[in-house]
Amino acid sequence: MDKTIWNRPTGIQTIRGVQEIHRVNPRTESQESDRAFDEVPAASASLAQVHFAVLPTGEEVAVKVQRPDVRERITDDLDALDSLLRFVAWIAAGLVKRSNLRATFDEFKRYTLQELDFVMEARTMERFAENFEEWEDVVIPKVHWTHTSPRVLTMQRVSGMRLAEAVNVLPLDRREKLAKRSMEMMIRMFISDGFFHADLHPGNILFREDGSMVLLDFGMFGELSDEEIDHFTLYWLAVVQKQVKRAFFHFTQMTRRLPQADENAFFEKFNSLARRFYASTLSEMTITQVY
Repeated sequence: MDKTIWNRPTGIQTIRGVQEIHRVNPRTESQESDRAFDEVPAASASLAQVHFAVLPTGEEVAVKVQRPDVRERITDDLDALDSLLRFVAWIAAGLVKRSNLRATFDEFKRYTLQELDFVMEARTMERFAENFEEWEDVVIPKVHWTHTSPRVLTMQRVSGMRLAEAVNVLPLDRREKLAKRSMEMMIRMFISDGFFHADLHPGNILFREDGSMVLLDFGMFGELSDEEIDHFTLYWLAVVQKQVKRAFFHFTQMTRRLPQADENAFFEKFNSLARRFYASTLSEMTITQVY
């Protein structure tokens, strides 16, 4: 698949065609209808692009429209990869089993198809909105169900600054407040709710001058069982207390051991990474390194 092509904006006529097929039309019937749907995409990615629009009620919205035929093309690609994996498993069964390729591919396929279902994404947005309804400084865009389908997601238009801009614009006390609130939000997702945004990189967060933040793009999410939450929490506590063996135990309890896995070698690697991590300065540490 040529990603350089898929990341280019799709022509507005094609986008409107997709809307008509799924009976989703954010345009008004007024004489100014040409201005009701912005033909220039506000954002464009491999699976969809976003246009600003105005509903007949006058509400300003953002319309996320799936690219034409993207589901069919991705499904074909996934089927081809599945066939290739079956062939590899036939000629090198041991390798596939030891490397966990089947489980890795199945999870990749599940997340990819999940991202193509905009109705599921809309429901996920509402679930997060419910979880954070008492947090006035965490904003989840409102879904407009009358203009939403599996391939078109219409939501409240929101605004804010990207991280790079916020760092230069917001005063230090506001940045510190947002950093603290971001950590509290992550703790809420992973420990209190067991339901987390699985793609929360800087591009999916907008920061506002009043100290609030807006979350975007809910196509990927994850859930933790009560047992997984317990191990996740105890892992972090062990990391903070520099109890490497205890951290390793809780880490492995959140995984599934592969056939012929060498746990001793795994621990040695884990221990080596831990030593490097604890030798780092605070400014060099990241959440990715901790986990």
